[in-house]
Parts: sequence; C-alpha cells; structure tokens
Amino acid sequence: FALEPRPSHTVPMYIIDVLVLLLISVGVSLIAVGLRSRCVALSLAALNLAVVMYEHPMWRMVWLGSDGTWQYTNLKEAQHYLYVELPPGVTWDDLLPWHIVDLHRYFFFQGLSTSGALLLLTLHGPGELAVEDDELLIGEIERAKD
Repeated sequence: FALEPRPSHTVPMYIIDVLVLLLISVGVSLIAVGLRSRCVALSLAALNLAVVMYEHPMWRMVWLGSDGTWQYTNLKEAQHYLYVELPPGVTWDDLLPWHIVDLHRYFFFQGLSTSGALLLLTLHGPGELAVEDDELLIGEIERAKD
C-alpha cells in the first residue's frame, strides 16, 4: 500500500480510519479470546460491510448504457477511491477504466467474504476453547401473558 495520503481525504477522515482500526483490533482480540465473540463478530461483520461498501463502490462505476454497451465512470473520479501502490513504470494514465472497476470489484468481494466468515462465527459460535461457553446472541424472550 502507498504511504502517501489520498488527495480526497482530509484530516478528520484519518481520525476515523484510526478509530476504525482500533475498534477492529479490540474486536478481533475479543473474538480470539472468546469473550462475547458472537456479539462482537456480528458487530465487526456489519462494520466491515459498511467500510467495504464505502471504500469500493463498484456499482457506481459501471452501468449499462442505453445503446447496450457498458459505460464507465470518469477514471479520475474512480481512482481516488483506490489506495494501492502501482508497479514501477506504471502510471494512472496507463490504466483503462475497467482495470480500476475490476480492482474495486476484487476488493469488494474480498471484504464481503470476510463479513461472511464473521457471520458464520456469529451463527456457530467460537468453539470449545472460548472463555464464555454459553453465550447467547439474543436471550430468551417470554411471550406476553394475557
């Protein structure tokens, strides 16, 4: 990854990035130990899905035109979302719009699969080595008695 800042982000975005990183680190630590792992996994899945949808909005970059051909967004608009290091000798001008869309698609589905893994952990629980054995995601709800 490149170490230079994105031109579209300001200082508050970096503060949000650091806070999200800390939140994810605490959540992963709780999952690894097995404390409230189902609840934390569900929260991390929702957070990860929101971050992935914000960072890699591939559906906003390509659409089917009225003439039946695929239309791509402006490359300059699409590249500020992407935060990758280009190979030596390659510039943004060497890339075609579908290259950028494919990178966003790849990163989107990679993040989506991570959210799916966290949802599986939410469903099945952490296993035998967890600190909390009988964690419930939603407690028992009694029916109203008339």
